[in-house]
Order: sequence, then structure tokens, then C-alpha cells
Amino acid sequence: MKIKKDLMHVREKYNRFGELSFELRCSGKDPFTGKNKVYVKTYKVPAELTGKKQIETFRFQCQLEWKEEVTRKSNCTAPVQADMPFIDFAEEYIENIIKTNPEAYNYYRTDRDCLNAIRGRLVGLKVSDMTQPVIQRLCNWLNTRRYFKTTVTVIKSLRPLLRERKITQNALSQACDLSLTTLFAALQVGRTTSLHTAQTLCRQLGVPLSEYFKVERQECAYSWSANNNVKTFLHGVLQEAVRRNMIAMNYISKEFVRPLKGTRRKKEIIESKEEWAKFIFCMQNETDLRKKAAFALYLFLGLRNAEVAGLSWADIDFEEKELTVRQNTLYVRGFGMVTKGTKTDKSMRTIAIPQTLLDILIDYKEWWDGEKERHGDLWEKTDKLFVQNGGKDMGGRTLAGWLDDWQKKNGLKHVTPHGIRHANITLAIANGIDIKTVSARAGHSDIQTTLNIYSHAIKEADREAAERIDQLLKW
Repeated sequence: MKIKKDLMHVREKYNRFGELSFELRCSGKDPFTGKNKVYVKTYKVPAELTGKKQIETFRFQCQLEWKEEVTRKSNCTAPVQADMPFIDFAEEYIENIIKTNPEAYNYYRTDRDCLNAIRGRLVGLKVSDMTQPVIQRLCNWLNTRRYFKTTVTVIKSLRPLLRERKITQNALSQACDLSLTTLFAALQVGRTTSLHTAQTLCRQLGVPLSEYFKVERQECAYSWSANNNVKTFLHGVLQEAVRRNMIAMNYISKEFVRPLKGTRRKKEIIESKEEWAKFIFCMQNETDLRKKAAFALYLFLGLRNAEVAGLSWADIDFEEKELTVRQNTLYVRGFGMVTKGTKTDKSMRTIAIPQTLLDILIDYKEWWDGEKERHGDLWEKTDKLFVQNGGKDMGGRTLAGWLDDWQKKNGLKHVTPHGIRHANITLAIANGIDIKTVSARAGHSDIQTTLNIYSHAIKEADREAAERIDQLLKW
């Protein structure tokens, strides 16, 4: 429908409940191309307005409001409420994340960190100040920012000192306010720990830091992923400002700012048959049943790290040979250990268990039941597969630490839990399993996600199919 310049078209609309709305179409112009543009907005008539005159008055007010807004959009100007400090508006946006979705711990924590990273660059800026030049300068700064990475490595174990002084690990853990998992890592030579943990232990035991820990400080550039997290956060905040009509355009969109820079990590996956064979051999010969079960779940099912940490025995049907993914368990700074729903609705899924994995889980269940009985009342009321001493929830970080140490011990290629998941899905595609089944087992939100992430594997499978057809059809 063409609308003549400076004119407005009003259309009445009724939904299936008989509720009245006004669709307003007003002519204006695109502020960047200068061409004519039709702006559309729908106003729902409040239920309390029943009289004809009341409805007419409401329609007239909507027309005036929309005309004013279209004028602002056409001229790329902002209304008065955009004078709100941008930091205050961003804080409000972050708090609304946890209010609207109480389980959105990760999004809340990530956005809070992003705001803290750029807070100093936003002091004194209002929402209306977030123009294209300001946003581009902020992105330029993201590309150049650097940080100092502190690596603390254990060079001498504190265990002999603890035995000499007759201090138990439990007592030291409580005295230093550190978890047993954190303490265990800090007592192993070759492991890395945080500077805070090392300083706390040395202060408590009255020993010099340099005798037991090696502290290295290195200047590093932020990764592309870290910079992109900040950009994504800003995009969400500015988009909310656009929705509230506080600004006319979201200038951090790719149409207005240059691409971000930063190092990109290469995904480490198990690629060669020799690497697979060695990984499987070491896993089958692992004597710690907890580690063997965790690594087998990564390998055979391609589960996410937090999904493995969130598994309970009730999720495994030994008779039907099926496993149901219902929840994630992870550590979130500021919230502690959190168990929440799956990443997406599609991530909640039931998948078949191969016999090899089933046998490993049966052995592990027998060991787990024995441990629970041995701990007695000290064991928390839990059904989780993987727990700390005493039965408390265990996060994915501990599982990833197990995998890291185990790979070093056995001389295996360093691969993260997500790398094993990636390899599992790639193998499934390479061996001809249809993409719909692969996507369902992986718990992706839709097939397109699988196609986008694993396009390289699909191309390889397609190339192999072409070669097989060529062999079959040769004269």
C-alpha cells in the first residue's frame, strides 16, 4: 500500500478474542538513503475503553504519538528520555535478564562482566550519545585492549609439610575457605591454580610463595570471542533502547561498524585413527571408575560438559538402554554451584546408549552405591552421577580438569570436553548417519545449527559418497 507523503492510514483489526487494535501506517523517509519509507505500528485498545468516544480519543492520541515518532526516526533524532546515563540503562537491562528468566545465570554473569570491562569508557555518556562515531571508537578500543595473564604453577607439593605438621586436607580446606577440589589441584606438582589460592595457602602455612609456586605474568591480546561478547552485549542494550524509542538506530549493527579483531582459538579435536585408538585404549584401562564413566559419556554420546555434570541415575534407563538429558550443573561466579534446565528446549532429549558405555555405567553404579553406603550420613541426599566428597554437586570445571590431567598422564593430545563432543558429531556425519538424527542426539536447537557448525564434515561425507558412487559405476 502506497502512502502519500505526510499522510497516515489507519486500519482497525480484531483478533480471535474480539479485541480491537489500530494499525497505523505513516509516511516518512529513510534517514540514510533519503528515500520515502512507510513506518508501521499497531496499538492495542485497552480493555477498559468501551465507549465509542473513548476509543476515538485513544486512536487520535496514538496517531499523534506515532506521527511524532516517525518524524524522529526520519530525522534520526532521539526523544527526551534518552538523556538517561547509558551505564544506568545498561544496569537496568542486566537486572531484567535475571528477573525475566531466573535460570539465565550465564547470560547475567557474562553481561555483567562485559559492562565492567567497558564501564570506564562509558562514564558521562547518555543513551542518546551512543552514535556511530562513539560506537566505532569503542570497537576500535576493543581491538587494541590487552591484559596481563598470571599463571601459577605448583613446583613443590605442600603434602609433606601437611603430614609433618599433622594437618588434614579437610582442616586446611576449612581454614583457607577453599573447596577440597581446589585444594587438591593446588597440592599436585605441575598443576596450575589461581594466585589467590596459592597466596592463601602460603599465608595460612607461613611459607614463602616462591618455594612452592612459580608465578608468571604475560601480556596478552583479548580473543575475538571476548571482544565479540562485549559487542553482543552492547547490541542487546542498544536494541532495547531502540524498542523503547530512546534512540532511532542501533549503531553497533554490522552495517555501521567495522568487524572486530582478535585471536581465534582453533578447535582441538581427535582427528586421526591412531589418536582415537590411543584415547579409547587409555579410557578402557582407566582404573578410576569416575573418570572412565565421565570420559565415556563425552566419547560415546557427545554430551556437553555441564550436561554430564547434571546427570542423575534417574536419567538412565538400564533396561531400555536410554539416557535422558534434563539439566545442567555448572559453577557460576556470584551464584555458586547451579543446577538448571538445559541450554535450549531441544537440548532436553532421550538418546540410545551403546552397549560398551552401558557396561561402563553398570560398573560405575555398583562402585557409586558402595561409596554412598560407606559415607553414610555424611553423603548428601543426591542422585547425581558425579559428586564431590560427601556427595555435594560437582561442576563441569572439575570434570574438565580430570580430562586435562588424564591426557597429560597418558601422553594424549590435549582436547577439551567440547572438542570430544565435536569429534563425536563429526564422526557420526562421516559415517553416514542422517543429519536429523545427528542434530537430535547433539541437542541442537534445529538442523540448521548442525549444518552451519559441521558444514566441513558434511562436505567431506559428500566427497566420500561421490568417490564411492564413482567406484560402483565404473565400467
